This record gives sequence, C-alpha cells and structure tokens, in this order.
Amino acid sequence: MKELRRIIVKRNAVYGNEHEAYMDTLRIDAGSIRYEHKPVFYSEKFPTARTWEYITNNPEFAELFRPAAAEAEAILDGESPGSEKNIGSISFTVTYTNNTRRTRTFFLTAKSFPVFFAAVRKMVPDCEEVFMLRDILSLQPRTDNVSSPGGEDSLQD
Repeated sequence: MKELRRIIVKRNAVYGNEHEAYMDTLRIDAGSIRYEHKPVFYSEKFPTARTWEYITNNPEFAELFRPAAAEAEAILDGESPGSEKNIGSISFTVTYTNNTRRTRTFFLTAKSFPVFFAAVRKMVPDCEEVFMLRDILSLQPRTDNVSSPGGEDSLQD
C-alpha cells in the first residue's frame, strides 16, 4: 500500500494591488515543515522573501503529519468546492512512498480548506509566520493542548 510521504501547497496570491501579490510554498512531511514566501514585486509591505524550515525526528511531530496528510488526500479526492473570481490559485500536491504524485489546483483562498490548515497550524513553529494561514488563524482558535514545535501558541498577527 502506498503511503503519503510529502505534501506541497503552493499559492499565488494575485488579487488586489500588483505590489501586494506574492507566492507561497509550504512543504510538509513527517519530519519537517518548510515555508517560502516570495513577493512578486519587492515593496515596503514585502521588502524581502522569507524562508524558514523546521526539521525534527520527534515522533509527536510525525503524528501531527497524519491528520494533515489525510485531509490533503480528502481535498484531492473530494468534489470541487467551486471557485472565486479575481483570486489567485492554490494547488495541493502529494507524493507517495512509491514516488507517484497527485496534484489539484483551485482558484480559492486558504479559507476554503480550514480543516487542512488547522492541522498544518499545529506543525508551525511559534516564531514563524505562514501568510496562507493568516485567515485561518483568525477563524479558528487553537483548541488542543499540544503546543506547536516552537513552544507556546503565539501565531497571532
């Protein structure tokens, strides 16, 4: 049986002012999470690209990967939630242990995938920010007793 090994989420946020457009890439597996935020145009709001990575062999982190992996597969297998106008794209790519890949692209915001991003939120170190999680963080307060890899939950804007 093939098992999900890696999830990659890419978002192109192109709505609004062109100087506020950016691209996000989030890579997750059972031992790491990596995030890259690149503005399309460097500006006062986005003066530089941001990249961070958290690598661990902690079995608790691997357990946090399981619900995110299950939800990523549900997103790939589920019915299309529709699309929005004047919005960028968000794509989900999963890689299995046999190196096969599946990808699905939507023209929606991260708000359309709250269960997936709530699972991801638990994997993000507290001292880091993930732009595609901003809307989700404001919608769903953390309700578990597990602190994220960085310690106390402090991912508020």
